Formats: sequence, C-alpha cells, structure tokens
Amino acid sequence: MARTLEPGLGEVLPLAGAVHFPLAQSMNSRLWGQHLRQALTVLDVRLWTSAPVEYVHPRPVSVQVQGQQVAYDAVVLCTGSDTHLLKRLGIALPCMEIAGYSITAPVRDPLQAPRAAVLDWAQQTSITRLGQRVRISAGAELNAPAQAPLHQPTLQRMYALLRDWFPGGAQLASPHIQEWRALRSFLPDGLPALGPSPHPGIWLNLAHGSHGLSLAAGCAQALADMLAGRPCALDAQGLHPGRFVA
Repeated sequence: MARTLEPGLGEVLPLAGAVHFPLAQSMNSRLWGQHLRQALTVLDVRLWTSAPVEYVHPRPVSVQVQGQQVAYDAVVLCTGSDTHLLKRLGIALPCMEIAGYSITAPVRDPLQAPRAAVLDWAQQTSITRLGQRVRISAGAELNAPAQAPLHQPTLQRMYALLRDWFPGGAQLASPHIQEWRALRSFLPDGLPALGPSPHPGIWLNLAHGSHGLSLAAGCAQALADMLAGRPCALDAQGLHPGRFVA
C-alpha cells in the first residue's frame, strides 16, 4: 500500500510498516503566511513590518515600536525563540532553543518525487512535496548560536536520507537548492504556553517547538476566544503559562 501511494519510494531503506493518514495535509508555510497577510489587509488590520518591538509596557498596556508608544486593550506575545521581551517583563519560562534544518530542492522526476508527505519517525524527518519542489526537514541542535555556520554533518545526513527515500526525485546538484536553519523554542513538557501572563492585558502564545504551523490556527482561535470572554474552542488548561510562570 505504501509503495502504491508513493511509487517513488526507494528500495535502500526497507519498510517495516507504514501508517497512512488519508485526511492529513501539508502546507507551504511561507505561502500560507503571504495569504494570511493579504486576508488581514482586506480586514483593515494595521501591520508593522521590519519594525522590531522595543518594549511592552504592562501599565498601561502598550507597545513601543520605533520610539512610538501605542496603547492597546491587549497585547499577545508570540516571541518564538527570542525571550528578551519576556525577560524585561519579568516573565521567566524554562524555554530551550533548538535549531531545526530544512533543504528544499527542485523536482527532478515527478514520478520519482514524493506525491504528498512522508514522515520517517525513527529519523524524525519529514519529506514533503511542495508543487515543483521537494523539502526535507530534520535536525536538532540544542543551544545552537543563531549566527553559527550550518552544521554540515546534519545537512549531509539529510541529503543521504532524501537520496535513499526518493532516489532521483530531486535535483540535488541544482544551484536553486535552499539550505535553511532556524531556532525553535520548546518547553520541558513539549506543549506551548497559551494564555494570560502574570500582567493583566498581556497574553502569551509561544514555545510551539517543531509544530508551529500545525498549531498556529488552533492556538489563535483559542486565544481569540479567551480575549473575547467566550467559551474556549478547545480545552487549553494544560497549556496555561501558569504551569511554569509563578
């Protein structure tokens, strides 16, 4: 069944078994973000781009950007791996920074490239078809400096896995290959921090780890319900930042 669904699967890595999720989907996060930005523009949402937040003031609740302090009814901190705003507010979360990698290459042969998404659970690796490109995501570097060189052994292992899983499916010698690394924030229990901070009017939505895109819409809906005082769309008690924030 696995080779029927994915005929490009190579023979080098034997399959002990496979699980098929027929309703599962994969997304191009960059394209999704662009569409989301367009939708927000239609809703007359004001977007500040290329403007780092300098400070979040708890009393009154406001944000300082480019020397300008703007007051809001509520502020949601989605800080990713950057914790300096949290520290300035005295919010201490036991976050760990882990770097993840991806390699994106043009499709070489559509018949040998993946049709959808394949997850190698043992290697914690995903290989996904993105239109005319193939992307493999893997790697985990603990406390890697943001500006450190890319870890070549990690990249070489990913290239080898891509060749083994889908031989001939991607143009691995193409000048258009993209190698990427970014830091992701994890909490010890692997769950995000979603809910109110110790400061009234300041909320947290962070530490999504390697599941940022998967959790984004659900966490946003839950937080919107909290801010509006509506019954929450999901049971978010286990995600409350108070489990770590005193």
